Amino acid sequence: MLTMFSLSAAEVIVSPKVNDLSYEMLSVPESLSKQLGLDPQSLILSTDTDTVAAQLQLDRLVALSDPGYELVPGDTISVTYMERTGANPVTLHLTIPYGGTIRLSSIATIETDGRTFQSVRDEIESVLTQYNRYSNPIVSIQSLGLFYVNIAGEVTSSRSLRVNGNTFLSDVLYYGSSTASSRKVTIKGADGSENTYDPYLGMRKGDEENNPRLHPGDTITLHKKDRAVTVSGAVNEAGTYQLLEGENLLSLINNYASGLDPYASSSVTIQRSRKNGYYETISVASSQDYVLMDGDVVFVEPVTSSLGSVSIEGALLSSSSNSMIMGDKSETYYYRFVEGETVYDMLSAISGYFTPSSNLEGAYLVRDGETVMLDFNDILYNGAENGDLILKSSDKFYIPFNQMLVSVVGGVVNPGVYGYVPGRSADYYINLAGGYSANSKGEKSVTITTKDGSEVDFSSPLSPETTISVERDDLSSQLASTVTVLGIVTSIVGIIASVVTISANVASMSAAN
Repeated sequence: MLTMFSLSAAEVIVSPKVNDLSYEMLSVPESLSKQLGLDPQSLILSTDTDTVAAQLQLDRLVALSDPGYELVPGDTISVTYMERTGANPVTLHLTIPYGGTIRLSSIATIETDGRTFQSVRDEIESVLTQYNRYSNPIVSIQSLGLFYVNIAGEVTSSRSLRVNGNTFLSDVLYYGSSTASSRKVTIKGADGSENTYDPYLGMRKGDEENNPRLHPGDTITLHKKDRAVTVSGAVNEAGTYQLLEGENLLSLINNYASGLDPYASSSVTIQRSRKNGYYETISVASSQDYVLMDGDVVFVEPVTSSLGSVSIEGALLSSSSNSMIMGDKSETYYYRFVEGETVYDMLSAISGYFTPSSNLEGAYLVRDGETVMLDFNDILYNGAENGDLILKSSDKFYIPFNQMLVSVVGGVVNPGVYGYVPGRSADYYINLAGGYSANSKGEKSVTITTKDGSEVDFSSPLSPETTISVERDDLSSQLASTVTVLGIVTSIVGIIASVVTISANVASMSAAN
């Protein structure tokens, strides 16, 4: 939303990007799921039978196409092949047992433990082809087996979870508590093997080795967090992050929060909780690798006072009447912008102020005394290169008027040309010209001609470059002239008669004396 306020009889338009300078401090640490970028709703394991069946079917299809899917006890694979030519096909349903050895009829035994489905499928197809070159084997996953894993440590409650071979570590971390570490999780296998993983790297950084598939009998232990710090303000990725040993403010901003955003200042405020329940506020520079503590709330201050300003003048929407420009009245606006904004950014923000009178193709910029021609239409709609020009304080943009005029001639008070306004009829322009003159024949004598020579009705909306001709009453003009002359002659005769009378009176008085 654009903001406008008055400044020296002109209106100020504030860039929409200024809204980006308003940041909310994140004071409450995010949940473990949020820290890892997980969708909690998708992680809740359903107990509804139909939902479980649908999910298993979906997981089965994923496992079929996943070259990394490893078969686990409980999975069932189907094998169809021809035992001899002309006979009915043979179909076997083989469930993977604990230990992983399956028997392919009386033909062969296949070891599946720790192997991917695709490698087992290739071996089965090879064995059957050697047994009968016309066997045409088809191997698929019929269903995925369900098994239990245990989750303990920093969790909402220790429990056993029913999962399948297509379940990853990330799928069960929803049960982690607010004190759980996002950087250290241990999985102990049924065979006694134990491995430690970093879920943050697995989920947020896409490191597949830190987001393993689960296996039957696994015990997942979530450890207690070491340092969780919340950062917000003028950074690219606000949130709660758990730092490793040796990582402090610079790592938090540059690595975890993906750096400062374009509106960041060099000032950082750290809110730190004290043991007595009060908070301590610490101010440091963003370039300082300040040592952070568990629970710190870091806020990178944005720049809010260094807005630049340019002026835009010419054929723009009237700020006073909120209606289109009448005639040739020019408007002036000031545009307040954030550092780094371009001409395109400005035009996108003020485009609602353009009118049919705006000659956008003829717009230009005056910068440091030099004139730069700018086609605003080309910038807005064709991505013209000069739209990338960075705004500079004291820039002056000018938008000339289109030559859209209507001529009024003949029997009107003030013949001339007037600014075109869409939708207006002849009556409007005649009024602009002062109305009908005394020697006009009136409305019935008006001829309206468009620029192509055709005539239109008096009440019809006019187009630009139309000419309105109002016929004069020549007889009235002649009569008016005659009356005027007769009046003058009569006046002269009267004056002469008065002079003669006065002279006679004077002569009589002299004779009497």
